[in-house]
Amino acid sequence: MGETDDPYRIHPYDLMSWTGRLSDVYTLIHEIGHSDQFIFSDNHQSYFNAHMSTYYVEAPSTFNELLLSDYLENQSDDLRQKRFALAHRLTDTYFHNFITHLLEAAF
Repeated sequence: MGETDDPYRIHPYDLMSWTGRLSDVYTLIHEIGHSDQFIFSDNHQSYFNAHMSTYYVEAPSTFNELLLSDYLENQSDDLRQKRFALAHRLTDTYFHNFITHLLEAAF
């Protein structure tokens, strides 16, 4: 089942492996963005228009990642953690949205 194939009005679950690394926190916050969007969409839309496009579905999950990066950069005194947040924003978030999805659209 893909990200846009959530069962209508069925509470979503985020299943993932957990190693305790900061990258896991990014993955979790990203997936929570998808889950929240499905909940809000299902509760405020009919069955026929509750599902969104693959590109639109990434908006709340990406926003969550950017919020986490901003928090880590501004609230932490640990230079290593700040660098990780910036690197994640530039590599994972940028790459995921502007490279992966553009390639998906092209092919």
